Amino acid sequence: MEVKADGYDHKVAETPYWDTLNVHMVDAHTVEIIAKNAGRTMLTEVDAISPDGSTLTQLVKDTTEAEPVTIETHNRRIAKRPDGSHAISGCWRSGWI
Repeated sequence: MEVKADGYDHKVAETPYWDTLNVHMVDAHTVEIIAKNAGRTMLTEVDAISPDGSTLTQLVKDTTEAEPVTIETHNRRIAKRPDGSHAISGCWRSGWI
């Protein structure tokens, strides 16, 4: 699924949990993704890259159920990002939760 990172809600193929995605580049090292269903936020993900570009921290808040669940994962870069791309681009390997 491809969504423009412009901070606006974009319709996506409907899933059981969301029908729009909003991708916002907060800064050169941070991206925020918000998934909504019928206008209600179902999931918020903040992806942040370390200053040296080697670690990706993902903070996900899932509000699809009555009790929200928050998960933080850390990933290690295993391949260089393409030239000119956002710092989040490239290949990552899950490290620890």
